[in-house]
Amino acid sequence: MILTNLDDILNIYETEENSNIYIDLDDDLIKLNLKVIYQKEDFDISIYKQTFKIKEKEIYTLEVTITSGKNNPILYELKIDIKNILKDYFKEIYIMEDSQNELLCTSLYYKIHKIENLFRSLINNYMLRKYGIGWFKNNITKKYQSKVTEYST
Repeated sequence: MILTNLDDILNIYETEENSNIYIDLDDDLIKLNLKVIYQKEDFDISIYKQTFKIKEKEIYTLEVTITSGKNNPILYELKIDIKNILKDYFKEIYIMEDSQNELLCTSLYYKIHKIENLFRSLINNYMLRKYGIGWFKNNITKKYQSKVTEYST
């Protein structure tokens, strides 16, 4: 399914087994909880709207939370589709938190850390066998040794 406007979001996929779409109205608060099928994958979308005034000007905030039962690669596409729809309705959009990217970065950092340690081990073993003990002190310029010392402390 390709979402094209806010009405698509608000009228998404309601069946007997997926009928938990509801709206809670409390003054200027609106909360929608949706179950959505996007590119044949299930997602839960929560939309929370709040209205408040600053200097007699009404400000609307919209918090959109998208979850999936698994780490779903198309979640990013869904987020972009929703953002592109919302930008037609809001003057500015700020992404306050992106937990999917946080999980991705955590996973990627671990892999980069592992690769960095493998390279460090490979280089140290090679240099030790080629130049012997003291290879760093005897073969690396003083300027670079200082940078390594500064970085390590």
